Amino acid sequence: MRAKGYVWWSIYVRTSSARKLKDVHLPPIEAALETLQFELQIINESENPGLFRLVTYQNLEGDGVLDLISPVLRRAYGLADGWSISGLGDLSRGELQHVMGGWSSKAPSNKPPALESMIFELQPGVVTGRTPDGGWQIDG
Repeated sequence: MRAKGYVWWSIYVRTSSARKLKDVHLPPIEAALETLQFELQIINESENPGLFRLVTYQNLEGDGVLDLISPVLRRAYGLADGWSISGLGDLSRGELQHVMGGWSSKAPSNKPPALESMIFELQPGVVTGRTPDGGWQIDG
């Protein structure tokens, strides 16, 4: 049976406007994330002007856990180096439980993409789409 899982991405970007975010910062982020099955949800952090949160999910499928984890790590390191990652013991057990990665900038930059912090979580299951209230439908 093929392994299935999904990864949730939460990416914080600092920039002067939503227009600049879309025109300048999103292209390298989207390129690093590779295939986007669901459009990035853009949230303006109103209590912190200039900070935007990007959220999306990606479904993954492969012959084993390594086929799920490898693309996530490739995408994460395509965004930035220096991630803290937990849950990689799943590789030795041969089953996916929960892998989580976190990254934050030591010296924020305005060079695109102006990343401040990021989190990913890889778990078993499949994201089937958005719910009417704006949430995400996850099966599994």
